[in-house]
Amino acid sequence: YILKADIAIANIEVTFAGKPYSGYPAFSSPDALADGLKTAGYDILLTANNHIYDRGKAGLERTLSVLDNRKLQHLGSYKNMTERDSTYPLVINVKDLNIAFLNYTYGTNNSKIEYPNTVNLIDTTLILNDIRKAKRKNADIIIFTVHWGDEYQTVAGPGQMGLARMLEREGVNLIIGAHPHVVQNAEDLTSNAGYYNSCPVFYSLGNSISNQRKED
Repeated sequence: YILKADIAIANIEVTFAGKPYSGYPAFSSPDALADGLKTAGYDILLTANNHIYDRGKAGLERTLSVLDNRKLQHLGSYKNMTERDSTYPLVINVKDLNIAFLNYTYGTNNSKIEYPNTVNLIDTTLILNDIRKAKRKNADIIIFTVHWGDEYQTVAGPGQMGLARMLEREGVNLIIGAHPHVVQNAEDLTSNAGYYNSCPVFYSLGNSISNQRKED
């Protein structure tokens, strides 16, 4: 099913920081998970989320190296600004369309990002500059992926809705959210950007794979 997609994307909310492997609250998964994602047909992994710095600088850098070694494209966090500047926004040509991908998170669980690492945080000035950069890269479609909202809330909050409206005004064509771990509401914002006259917003897709057992 995943292999049939032109582009398959997943938010990977763990690190590949090596042993000792661990679950919540500081994740480190075996590298075999990356192999499984590759075999399943995923093309792009999103790394801007609140757990990407669970194992600090070494954990982030090893995670990105594991993905690079498997030729899995990724975006959202970087070993240094030079790497970010040269690869972000990620633009992929599919069926003669240039699709730009953006990825941000509300935070990193209070973990301080060590120099020279960088993680894309939700900062409107940064986001606006990145949208402009995507347009300069001749993006036909801009897809905004984001880690936001309140966990286990099935309705998007005012902060999510406000940011979505700003993004639509700036020309984003599709917004897909994560972090709440449950499915949230969706809406279609009127837009004159690119190929479409609307900007669908999926505030949270919920979990794809997880051992969480809470209701919803």
